[in-house]
This record gives sequence, structure tokens and C-alpha cells, in this order.
Amino acid sequence: MEEEDDDHYFVADSPYVDSTSDTAAHNPTEYSESESDKEVESETKKNYSLDWNKEFQILLSKPDSINKFQKLASINRDFVYVAETYGRIIISEQFLDDNMKTIQPKLIGGTAGGTKYVTQNILFKFANDPIITTPARQFRYGGSKENIEKASKAAANELKGITVFYHAAIAQLNVPLMTVIHYRGFCLIASSILPIESDTLVYGSNDGGTTVFCSPEVSELMERIGKHLNLSKHIIHGQVIIGPGDIEIHKGKDDRYYAIDFGRLMPPEDPQGRNRPGNPVFYDLLRPIFVQRYHQSLCSDALTGWLITDPQKDQ
Repeated sequence: MEEEDDDHYFVADSPYVDSTSDTAAHNPTEYSESESDKEVESETKKNYSLDWNKEFQILLSKPDSINKFQKLASINRDFVYVAETYGRIIISEQFLDDNMKTIQPKLIGGTAGGTKYVTQNILFKFANDPIITTPARQFRYGGSKENIEKASKAAANELKGITVFYHAAIAQLNVPLMTVIHYRGFCLIASSILPIESDTLVYGSNDGGTTVFCSPEVSELMERIGKHLNLSKHIIHGQVIIGPGDIEIHKGKDDRYYAIDFGRLMPPEDPQGRNRPGNPVFYDLLRPIFVQRYHQSLCSDALTGWLITDPQKDQ
């Protein structure tokens, strides 16, 4: 049996478009092997250097029509195509010295989330398993040992989370374009650049729960999310939160609310009696349809340290 060339193993998923319906014109794996990654980058840059988020939000704000949905499908296919093209370059060059890389890494939001890259108004980050405690070297997903497989599963949970959040259809809560790319055994999360910074956070926490924000206006919107997804309220350092404590909702520079970090939106499965490595409460999550149909609301932060200050944590 002829061995398959892993250069042609490339999978990308998106919550907004069925990538399996893309034509060959939007599939970077259809290029001839003689075409270099830099040639692909040069050609792509000519056509797709645009503000993905701005175009996406403008389309979403228009009245429903066939034309609107056709344009949404088109921009989503284009986004997936560009993310695939540049994602392949980033993964292929990840072990080169930085000064030799086609796309230079960026220091954004600290180093806890791993190395990040920005190009074509798209943020790329590897699905990694960061160290959360030192000197004991405990990893977020793998526990005592790094586990990239479970980190990739967490990336898939990010995509599932943004999908159900988006389909809750709360018009005032916006999300970025996003896709997850699998190539040569590595996983990249690609999302459109948003007009947000660390000082625009109004709901949730970006520092592991040390500081928790809870805007009254956003809290009302999140209550609607909670009812749609059957998620319960809980208390983190005196703030009432719906969803995981590390979800972030920002008041963008364009006055829109943007939600990010959906990897733990669904509650975790109970790890008791299940032989799973590391910290399964961060990657083994309940299916959205199960949570929505459960007879009582469930907590996104159940079984985790995020509930340590909640008086009802044991219920």
C-alpha cells in the first residue's frame, strides 16, 4: 500500500460554514507540490488582507436575506481558506529559529497561552498544555506530564463552545470568526483579530480568577445565554457569573460586546471512576445537547477550583 504524503493531511473546522462543501479553489491542499509556501503566502496576501471581524459584524447586522447568508457563507469560506494557508506555513516552520520564519511570533497576552502569530488580521495559537504551577511542573491538561492530545481536545471544545454560544443568537454578544486547523499532528486555533485589549474586559476573568469582572448589562445578556444553554449561576470572589470563570467578554473599541475563550463553556464530566490522565475536568466536557436537556441547570465551573469561594460549591 502506498504511503500517504502527510503534506496532504489538512483538516479545518469552523462553526459558521461546512468546510466539506468547499470547492477545490478554496482548498490549499489542491496546490501542486512545486508551489512553495511563500508563493502561496504572496498570492493570498494580494486578495485576503482585510478586516475579517469588521466585514463579519457588518454582515451579521443586516436584515436576514438570501444575499446576506450567501455573503456570510462566502466570507467564512474565505476565512477558513486563508487560515489553512497560513496555518500550514506556521506549523511547517515552527521549529525554525524565529528570524528564519516567514511569519514572526508575537508576544500577545503573555506566554501562558503559548506562542502566538498574527498575519492577515488573523490570530493563530497552538493548542498547547501550559504549566500552571511551579516548581512542581503541573500541566493544565496532562497533570504531571504534558499532554498535547488533550490540549487538542480542549481546542475542539473551544470550537464547540463558540458554536453553541453563536447559535444562542443574542444579538448584542458578538463572537470572532474561528477555525481549528489540524496539520502534521499539530493543532492551531485561528480567530479574527478583535478590537479589544486587556483594559476592555467587562465580564469574566483573564488572570485565573484573581480579578473577576461582572458588568450589569452583560450579566443580563449572559442570563439569556444561561437559559438557552441550561447553565447555572455561581459565585467567584463575590461576583455572580454564568459560564466558566475564564470566559472573557469585552466592550470593544467599536462599542460592540465580544465574547472569547469558550473552551470550558460546557460543564465537565464527573471524573470519578474514569481512568483519564491529568486533569479531565478541563477537557472532558458534557455534550451541549445533554446539558440543554438536563432536568436542572448545570455549572460550567463544577468540580474545579473556580468554585472555591462559592458558598454552594458542594451542592
